[in-house]
Amino acid sequence: MNAGVRGLAPIGTDNLNHRTFERELGGWMAVGPTLFDILLIDDEAEELEIIRRIVGALTEAPVQVDHVSKASEAVARLNARSYDLVLLDNRLSGTISAEFSAPFIRSAYGVARVAVISSNIDEPYLHDPTTLGVDHVVDKADMIAFLRDQIDRHIEVFPAAEPPYRRRVPPAA
Repeated sequence: MNAGVRGLAPIGTDNLNHRTFERELGGWMAVGPTLFDILLIDDEAEELEIIRRIVGALTEAPVQVDHVSKASEAVARLNARSYDLVLLDNRLSGTISAEFSAPFIRSAYGVARVAVISSNIDEPYLHDPTTLGVDHVVDKADMIAFLRDQIDRHIEVFPAAEPPYRRRVPPAA
């Protein structure tokens, strides 16, 4: 059970954001409205835990983070519902780079913003996001600042969200 993770709760209980969660496809899925929805495409399940902890530390707003490990699973999810941000790992299964997977993900209906995330952004194809057809290329070391910016921008677009949500971690000076 993920009881020690902020923002997650077992079925039938409310967490700090007053949302109920249920188990679906090996991940936690929010039931009810969320303010910001993220799809993480990464073959390492540990990355989901890291992203959820970062988001939980950054904001009180109800943020949904779903996870899939394959590009084909991501396309199925993206065709079924919309997300505000897609985080695509540069290397899926160690061999499939964003050069292949990014256009595949972009082909899905309703994709908003796509960010390729990587521990090593030195590959030449990662120097310009537009060559991959994505909006951002993010070094995983910069993930906190990137997610803070994305969530803040989204909350500014929907300022009437109830209740008014506060940032948990102030921006770096």
